[in-house]
Amino acid sequence: MAITTGDAIYKRGTQIAVGSTGSAAQLSNGAMDVEAKVTLSSDAPLADMVLNYRVGVTTGSGAAVHLYRRDINIQSTNSTPQPSLNNKSTYIGSFQIPTAISTGVDYRAILVGVPITPDCTFYIENDTGQTLSAGWDLYATPVTYGASA
Repeated sequence: MAITTGDAIYKRGTQIAVGSTGSAAQLSNGAMDVEAKVTLSSDAPLADMVLNYRVGVTTGSGAAVHLYRRDINIQSTNSTPQPSLNNKSTYIGSFQIPTAISTGVDYRAILVGVPITPDCTFYIENDTGQTLSAGWDLYATPVTYGASA
């Protein structure tokens, strides 16, 4: 099917790293990350999220990394609480991790079209059964729909 003038199309912004402000530390199984965050500021209603990671030990079935959002400046300078294991706040989705992946190799997983607010930060929870190696990162590409030219 051809896209014609005026059809709705997916428009992508510039991808930015939002997982941490530096090189992320390793993340133990069952832990929530506490890295210093980069705030995603965008007028777009959605973002495509990419997790770049590696493991030191092969994962089993059902492994996942869960994504949570913290909304910043929702009322003046007040923000929602930072997600933690006791307050998981706004759950966004789960990156499914393949079974029996090779150790020491970079992998990427994507969540497409997740809802975002004008200012927000993201946190991950490791549910892989293994430790995520240091240096993992999370990227966001703001997206919206617009008319084709």
